[in-house]
Amino acid sequence: MTLFDKLDKQELKELLVKCWMTHDGAWFYNVVKEFGIDVANKLNKEAIKNLSGLEMQRIRKALGMEKTKIKSFDQLKKFIDDGFSILKGDFMKFEYTFPEINRMHWEMDTCFAFEGMKMIGVKQGYECGVVYRVC
Repeated sequence: MTLFDKLDKQELKELLVKCWMTHDGAWFYNVVKEFGIDVANKLNKEAIKNLSGLEMQRIRKALGMEKTKIKSFDQLKKFIDDGFSILKGDFMKFEYTFPEINRMHWEMDTCFAFEGMKMIGVKQGYECGVVYRVC
């Protein structure tokens, strides 16, 4: 039996999301070392902008929604919930709600990305790129 066979869906998701975020942080750190924080911020934002569209296409395909347009707030809420059920790791300490129609509320105790930047010593000058992923 392989590890893949032993892990349940949640354990597999957590492992993959952590590995993905570790790669992301290592990439950022090495760009900072080689080219400086300004270039790292610029390239990070551009990469996120490129990634987010592909990510949404893949989620739409997984949901069988490639040709379906999201036309209502309820459809959008379901899409967001389904997306985060795959992309959000438990270590990402944020919550979101939909307090009223056409409104999403987001709360974050600590930002995992900023905490990572502090660990690698580049919190000064770091510009958050996450907003480009969720907008």
